[in-house]
Order: sequence, then C-alpha cells, then structure tokens
Amino acid sequence: MAWPAWIISALAHPQVRRAGIEAATKAGTMLADRLAKRKSDTENEIPPPLDEASDAELLRQAMASLPTKQELAEAIAELDAQGEARARRLRGTIILIAIGQFIALAIVMAILR
Repeated sequence: MAWPAWIISALAHPQVRRAGIEAATKAGTMLADRLAKRKSDTENEIPPPLDEASDAELLRQAMASLPTKQELAEAIAELDAQGEARARRLRGTIILIAIGQFIALAIVMAILR
C-alpha cells in the first residue's frame, strides 16, 4: 500500500512528527498502565473491568486525539508560510548587503582616483 502524498509531506515536518509521537506515546502509556494495574490485581488472567472503558475504547480515544488530515494540512501550510517569510527576509538582507558593498566599492574607487 502506497502512502498518500499528504502523509509523506506531513511526516517531513518536525512539529507534525512530534505531535504524532506524543499521541502514540500517550496511547501506549494508557494501555500499558491499565494492563499493569489489572495484572497486579489478578495474577492469572487480565479480564477487562466492567465499570471502565475497554482497551479498544481507550485506543479509539487516543487515535481520536491524533491530528486530522485537515489539521496536518493547516500545520504544513503554516510552516510553509513561515518558511516563505524567512526566505523573503533573507533575500531582502542579501540585497541590502550587496547594495552596501557596491556603495563601499564605489566610495573606495572614488577615493583611489
């Protein structure tokens, strides 16, 4: 199965990776804690408690906390916009430096004449 392009581009951004790792860690920790608690309560089997949500429900809740396709797209668009703004500032700085160097060269050439 090929990964959709939006997933591949989303995984390229560190903030998106971090959010996914945090959500997966949260889900894994919740399930591990529940299983450890049940195991300490009974040594033989690990039955699901009747008064609590099932492990599948907990996993569904954790998966629901993952960013949606729309949220990922918005995050990517925001990061791209930030990158474009940085590139524009850098281009402006480079142009100003080049103009300054050209003026300095013109002054030096005028002095040497």
